[in-house]
Formats: sequence, C-alpha cells, structure tokens
Amino acid sequence: MPDETNIQESTDTPVTEVTVPTDAATDTPVSVSETPADDASSTPVSESVDVPPPVENTPVEVEPAPVVAAPVVEPTPPVVQNAPIPTTPDKFSQNQSLWRQWLQKATDARKQREFNNISKLYQYILKRKKATGRDIQLFMLCRKSTMENYLNTLIKQNQIKRVGETGNTKTFYQPIN
Repeated sequence: MPDETNIQESTDTPVTEVTVPTDAATDTPVSVSETPADDASSTPVSESVDVPPPVENTPVEVEPAPVVAAPVVEPTPPVVQNAPIPTTPDKFSQNQSLWRQWLQKATDARKQREFNNISKLYQYILKRKKATGRDIQLFMLCRKSTMENYLNTLIKQNQIKRVGETGNTKTFYQPIN
C-alpha cells in the first residue's frame, strides 16, 4: 500500500496540506488513478493557492558587513651579497664602439666601390671619346639614377662635360682635354 507524504508550502499565506501518494518500494509519486480501489475513502485534495498581491519596490535597509582590514605585508627585495653590479654606461659604450667600427667599415667599403665605378666610367668615356647616357647605363649595368649620380660627380670634378640639351636624345658626354 502506498505511503502518503505531506508537503507544506512556506509562504506568507495560510499553510495548506497536500497529500501525494507514493509507492513504498520505489519511493516515487503515484498518480491518483493508479491508487488501489480499497483506498477509495481518501480522495485527492484539490490545491487552491492564494497568490499574494505584488509587492511594491520599497527600499530595504541592509547593514553593511564590517570591513576587516588585512595586514599589508610589503615585499622585501632579496639581498644579494658580493655580486658585481653591471654598469650600463660601460656596456653601452662597448657596444656603441663596436657599432661605430662596423658602420665605419661599411661606409668605407661603399665609398671604395663608388670610387671604382666612377673610375671605370671615366675610362670608358676616355676610350670612346663620346658616350650617350644609354651607352653608359648598359656598360655600367646600373639604374639610370645611379648613372646620373656618377656622371654628375665627374662633371663636378671637371673631368667630363655634357654636350647637347638636357633631356634630349642627342645629349652625350665627352672628356675634357
């Protein structure tokens, strides 16, 4: 025979007892239609619950919890004894010195290469007696701007002169005797 369990609702309204039949073996609720016929004296209780009216928003005063200050523990730096402290200026000056040496070598190599190319260009113009910009560019295997820089250097040194109008296809360069 199923056991009956009492369930109570906890609200501000009056408490109503509701009985729910359960199976004793499995302890699961049994529907009313499944109850045996000999238990006809107990009829299911219809549950009527009064819904309370909505509560307006009223401020509720809540006391703040006391603040407990935790002790502040400041970290102490580790003590290093007999350790040499590296000096930044010495390390920086060593690296700066190395970089300056490397930069000087690179600059010297670039200037030497430029000097050799200008010498080759001057020898080419001396040999041909007259050369156009296109001829020089093909001989040097360089870009037009590089060729113009080399020619302008030779013109400033008074080793060659430009003959013809600038920008004209008939412009050529010849050595100064």
